[in-house]
Amino acid sequence: VEDHENYLARLRAFPEYARGHVELMREGLRRGVTVPAVILEGYEDSITAHIVEDAEESLFFKPVRDFPESFAAEDRERLEAGVRAAIADDIVPTYEFFLRFMREEYLPGCRATIGASALPRGRDFYRFRVKKYTTLDTTPEEMHARGLAEVQRIRGEMDQIIEVQTARKEWIGL
Repeated sequence: VEDHENYLARLRAFPEYARGHVELMREGLRRGVTVPAVILEGYEDSITAHIVEDAEESLFFKPVRDFPESFAAEDRERLEAGVRAAIADDIVPTYEFFLRFMREEYLPGCRATIGASALPRGRDFYRFRVKKYTTLDTTPEEMHARGLAEVQRIRGEMDQIIEVQTARKEWIGL
């Protein structure tokens, strides 16, 4: 029962949680630090899936569909009613708010570029990421060149294997 009560409390806290994320996203818009608009294609489906007319259609209703048999009837009724109300009063309106925000504010403000270098201080960001993930003191351009050389080396090895296998097949008459 306590787990279900905690679940209900989290549902009720969802609007504040979402508002906090929206404020961070607005700050990103203000600073020019957003995701590329292209990666948000189809985002609406993941939001509209939670905008339901009937609380029982909501994914958030699932935990109260099948209570353990050990739950008292009054706990079942109270928790089910609480979750139903939280979906109607908190979850659905918050997702409606978030959908409006995405359509009217965030997506129109997202950048058309895809590379992080287009972000404010994007080159510094790339340098930091190269150092963090490779532990090498090198530039992004040097790392890119190293990657291209590695791809070329591997392709050369693959071509040699293909050549040897082809020669073997010809030798044995395949």
